[in-house]
Amino acid sequence: MNLANLMSFDRAPKKYHQALLIARLIPHDSQSKPFYRCIAGLNHPWCYGRVPLGATRRFFALIKNPDNAAIIRDEIRRAHGKYGRQGEEPKVPEMAFPYTQLLLTQAFFLDVDDPRGHYASGGGMEHAVLDPNVGCFWYWDTSDEGITIFDITDPLNPAYGHAFDDSPFVHDAEYYVRAYYGENCGGDRMTEIDVQCHLDVLKHERVLSSEVVATVWPDRFRTWESAAVKESRNDEPFTMTLLPQLPSLQNLVLRQVVEQSTDDDCDEYLGDIAAALSSSSLPDPAQKALVHVLRRELETNPGILDLSAPRCTLSSDAIRAIIPSLPSDVVKAINLSGMHTLNVQLIIDILKAFPHLIRLTLLDTNISNEEIMYLLSSQPKLFFRLHDLIHPALLTRSPPSRSSASFPNNLLLPNPLPIMSSLRTLHAQHTSSPLSFTILQTDRSKYFGATRGHCIASISFFHPEKVLRGLTKYLKGLRVDIQSKMFPDKYIDGQVGPLMALSASTPLSSSPDTTQAMKGFPDDREERLRWMGRGVGMVPIKGTYGESAKGWTFVLDYVPPISLASIHLGMKYAGYGFIKVDVDTEGARERERLVWELMQTEVVPKPSDSEPEMKKDAADIEEKLATMTSKTVKVYDIREFVEAVVKEGRPKPSEEVIKAFEEAISPSPLGPVLLSRALKKMTVEEVKGVVPGLGMDEPDNSV
Repeated sequence: MNLANLMSFDRAPKKYHQALLIARLIPHDSQSKPFYRCIAGLNHPWCYGRVPLGATRRFFALIKNPDNAAIIRDEIRRAHGKYGRQGEEPKVPEMAFPYTQLLLTQAFFLDVDDPRGHYASGGGMEHAVLDPNVGCFWYWDTSDEGITIFDITDPLNPAYGHAFDDSPFVHDAEYYVRAYYGENCGGDRMTEIDVQCHLDVLKHERVLSSEVVATVWPDRFRTWESAAVKESRNDEPFTMTLLPQLPSLQNLVLRQVVEQSTDDDCDEYLGDIAAALSSSSLPDPAQKALVHVLRRELETNPGILDLSAPRCTLSSDAIRAIIPSLPSDVVKAINLSGMHTLNVQLIIDILKAFPHLIRLTLLDTNISNEEIMYLLSSQPKLFFRLHDLIHPALLTRSPPSRSSASFPNNLLLPNPLPIMSSLRTLHAQHTSSPLSFTILQTDRSKYFGATRGHCIASISFFHPEKVLRGLTKYLKGLRVDIQSKMFPDKYIDGQVGPLMALSASTPLSSSPDTTQAMKGFPDDREERLRWMGRGVGMVPIKGTYGESAKGWTFVLDYVPPISLASIHLGMKYAGYGFIKVDVDTEGARERERLVWELMQTEVVPKPSDSEPEMKKDAADIEEKLATMTSKTVKVYDIREFVEAVVKEGRPKPSEEVIKAFEEAISPSPLGPVLLSRALKKMTVEEVKGVVPGLGMDEPDNSV
């Protein structure tokens, strides 16, 4: 692709398509009856033809994952009673449903599963957000590519529909794509094959009725349809699909005790046990029976301990009493969702008791955001073995409070954002932020070598294997043989890749997306579908949880081989590094002192008779910080990073995962589009040139 073609593509008129999410919410002035309203939206500037069909498939695959569905339901539950009906106060904020918005963004802007031709487009989450309180065709452009509407009230049984500005009805995928391409795609065999592949999947999905959509936007949609249109639909009457739920522990335990008492001809404890199972303590017979039931469940449902409500109503003391009797080396996941009898000490005891625990789920509990964030910052080593902590505090784009992260993050932040290079606000966060892992990706594709356009995304850092798995999947996307030569360019420019890398959960059992998929994009359809339906356990925040000394940053400074920037820059930029400020050196302690002093320059009391105005020159302090950076910052390659995190007390990632990462940064053997050289570890000086706060100007760090 020559420069003229690239420039003409960049100037081509955009093809806008909107994706809108609706759900039934209980309004703030109602106690029980829910109504449909729009809760989130996304604007895609390059979405047309078959692209919305593929995005719909990917979105459904994500929300139908039972673990993801549970998080979506909890996000909707927390919204009940907060907002008005469509068009009424209180309005829904633009990022009120950050987890669901993250899934929608990944589905529409990124497809790294299809070996026939990977897809990336659009900007980051905030770039694409729509106001859910306005009309469905309010954001219209002259290039009308329609809209897609999703009903996610029940994420396990969702519905979709497409609509055009000139039609008062909602249509299925077949109608939408034929309106664009015509019958048989005008004789284009390859396009028709791809279209039919999407239609074969979507024909089994529920299609929204115009009547339902008209309850949200009555001025745009009619509340009646012809008999022929209704007959062609696949939308059965809506029924809420229950998440997979194990039988009540009380029933299972009572059954076990009844069987045992029959064998022993002794039933004196039956009445006491029935009452005790929902009380604050357990008598010995009930405790033994409960442990027996849970051990049997751990065998049939390997490693998963489900103590969620309503199947479990035990108190913290009762749960704590049975922990020593459970096989500590077997338990890999514990679900305490719905429990409102928990306390922080129980969470600590659980994390200490099960050395192989990789997932802890705490949805709809009495453990607050502040309690979780305090634990993360005050006792970080408790969490080092975890891969996923599912709690609302880590499912938001904004840090839960100003005291627990480096800055409050939402759509109203000034530009440029106050991130690491704005050191004046960091001293308080230096001791209260959770340990974090951040991806910082430069985007030189727009600026021909300038370091503006950083993508910064951050999560709380637990097990290093989790982040290496995500990074490997992400880096593989830069290097595959592609049909669209614009893919690597948009993969960097689109900025959704780091979100995908940091948010993906670790499967509880060995599956293709954690083994074979790590070695490259799988050709097998089943394995690709498993990645499409991956678990997503965190929402990365935009920016960092704290100063570099509080966590690790993965830096990627890369120019795709086929891009506008590569024409000007060639392969000059192909580096990576894991960086961290060495908190144990004298220089780091001096840095902290200077940060505190620099922060005081913003505290300038107003002049008064009793208190003169105080002023300090911040330039000298900032100059000292810049000159001492090289003494406190270290850059690590993959093996050095693993060695360093093990010294911190974290588990060592498996050799398989380490080698998969090394393969991802090596020259690609896949097809004609290759990196001319491997990604190399960056020097400290190179890192200072791209990392905010280490010697350069502040970037626009939109994700």
